[in-house]
Amino acid sequence: MKTEEKIICDLVHDFVKENWDKIDREKCELTKNKKDFLEEVKTDVQAAIWVVMEVADWAMDKKYFKNLKQEVADDVEFTVWKIKDKYLRLDVIGPSFEWKIAFTEPKEKTVIYFD
Repeated sequence: MKTEEKIICDLVHDFVKENWDKIDREKCELTKNKKDFLEEVKTDVQAAIWVVMEVADWAMDKKYFKNLKQEVADDVEFTVWKIKDKYLRLDVIGPSFEWKIAFTEPKEKTVIYFD
């Protein structure tokens, strides 16, 4: 597992461990028990991303990760998350909706314009 994937998996593992009882498991069709699901999100980055993007968004009492996602331009087809001091770029791959994850850094651009 790559370092950037481990960062996501560790975050989600700790989150699920702490908030297991707040997850509406019926709503998100989660049939695994807590122990098995913790093992899955610890080792499967796709499952961990599913928790952040879906489960914690609509199968819980509030949107727990709303501050994780960073603002990016409207015309890009990727997502950027900030976890602690690391920025991670997530690109969806193909129709299977698997995610490619890589470290990234914010960049600034100076624009000169006239009224």
